[in-house]
Amino acid sequence: MENKSSSFKKIDTSVYERWFHRVLSHWHLFAICILLALSGSYLFLRYTATVYTLSASVLVKDATQNINPFENQRSDFYGIQRNVNLSNEIKVFTSKRLIEETVKTLDWKVSYFVDGNIKQTELYGFNEFRLEFPDSNNFIPYEKLINLKVEGDNTFGLGFREKSRGDIDLNGTYKFNEYYTVSGFVFRIVQNHAASGKNYIFKINNMDNVINEFKSKLRVAQVDKTSSI
Repeated sequence: MENKSSSFKKIDTSVYERWFHRVLSHWHLFAICILLALSGSYLFLRYTATVYTLSASVLVKDATQNINPFENQRSDFYGIQRNVNLSNEIKVFTSKRLIEETVKTLDWKVSYFVDGNIKQTELYGFNEFRLEFPDSNNFIPYEKLINLKVEGDNTFGLGFREKSRGDIDLNGTYKFNEYYTVSGFVFRIVQNHAASGKNYIFKINNMDNVINEFKSKLRVAQVDKTSSI
């Protein structure tokens, strides 16, 4: 009877050793690739604008729910359909009037940014200055990016980021907390804690555009056919 060990072939490890030494001799290339990957990931996370998705559930009550609770329990027991029209409620949630009230509450009349070396960072909720102007202005430069540079403790410079034909001439030096009139545009900049020498950008939003953008992104749907959520 042949020896069982003779049926096993000897594994040639020289191939694996040569492959290992070849990889080891180019270790610096792997280190460079890892460093580039980590740097790219950092830059992507550091300079990409963060976008959040919000979700919520809303319970729509029956109009008669608070009138007679015993009647509601009996209706539920016998499977009687309540007087809730979710289709109408969805139309209310997505109506332009309700979205307009929401946008006004969130104060999206003006957008503020810090002008960085690579990207512009929005300052919503942490405004270092505030633009004030009456809605009765003869002219309002909607959707125009306007540069603001703090030049001293109480002065700043203004100018359009990209001036187009027909734009008013905003270039100049102004003082904080004082009203100015430029070609029918009445405004003032209120100083909160804007840093000297820092570059800012602000934009007066056209509210119809903001409302339409919110409306296009809003999704309202019934959880299931038997629920009022």
